Amino acid sequence: MNINSIKLSFLTLGMLLINLVSFAQLSEEVEKLTPEFPGEVQIDFGFNLSNGRPAELDFNWFRSKSFAFYYIKPMEVSPNFSFRPGIGLSLEKLGQKHNRTIVNTVEFESTADGVQVPVQTLTYDTIQGNGIGEFKKSQIALNHVELPFELRYHVGGRNKNKIFIGVGASAALLFEAHTKVKYEKFGHMYKEKQKDDFNLSRFRYTAFGRIGIGSFGFFYKWHFTDVFSSGAPEGADKLGYSTVGISLSGF
Repeated sequence: MNINSIKLSFLTLGMLLINLVSFAQLSEEVEKLTPEFPGEVQIDFGFNLSNGRPAELDFNWFRSKSFAFYYIKPMEVSPNFSFRPGIGLSLEKLGQKHNRTIVNTVEFESTADGVQVPVQTLTYDTIQGNGIGEFKKSQIALNHVELPFELRYHVGGRNKNKIFIGVGASAALLFEAHTKVKYEKFGHMYKEKQKDDFNLSRFRYTAFGRIGIGSFGFFYKWHFTDVFSSGAPEGADKLGYSTVGISLSGF
């Protein structure tokens, strides 16, 4: 290595150090000017497990993912307790094991006066039932706006590295739902999505528990509300689900 190469190396190193110092000073100034965020972001990720399911809507738990993110405003009740109200979005998938999906059909029924009135019902449909296609995936998607409330106990005080135990409840409003199927036909992959209310319950009520340490935890959610409010497919009138997963908070 000649003298010029050594000089160039030291010059490059010096410029990097100057840039690092300048960036650190700029970061400090930005931090001073940025207002403190009065709350925290919480993310829940897990899987939905069904109960009261008919054979036609048997869940595939790995395809039944749950993702939720909330803005939480912790309020200190005592050195060991905090109340945590929030608002957020809950995005649920109910994946099917078999090549079935639900579809809306309209049937006509006669009234006492003999008038034919349309009645919307839900039925099961086999994906590519004519045998020329290969089933890949079938899901029902439920998207809610959610209001959670949690009472949390902090073992040893509210410290970021302490163990916590929490219990709470939430109310949610369904704002969008759709089915999604994926299948292969004649060597090509097809995806179909159908948006509808599918007689799904508009409101959902949930109880949950959490346990963790610091910003990491585990949760279990039990949804009291049935998936379908009325006109459910055969055998699915009491279909419900629960959710288990992990959570991260404090962002």
